[in-house]
Amino acid sequence: MPERVQQPEGPAFDAALAEELRSIMARKQISQAEVGREYGWKQPFLSKRLAGRIPWDTLDLVKICDYLDVDMGAVVAVAKRRALGSDDDKRAS
Repeated sequence: MPERVQQPEGPAFDAALAEELRSIMARKQISQAEVGREYGWKQPFLSKRLAGRIPWDTLDLVKICDYLDVDMGAVVAVAKRRALGSDDDKRAS
């Protein structure tokens, strides 16, 4: 049987994912309003997700990563490391 890989708790992962997305948006100078306009997302919808208070669903995560032109797998990997407390300062982009 394969060894179990450590997984982050939901709230910690949600917060780490939100932090990484906010970081990417800041580096690329992309505002919440800009992303919201692209997908018709209202400000509270996006704000709560980027604050880590509501988890991202897969389709919306695909959309924002596509808009930000970043690999979703890389974003998730960074968030997972951060949530587990092993962030070695590698970023998704």
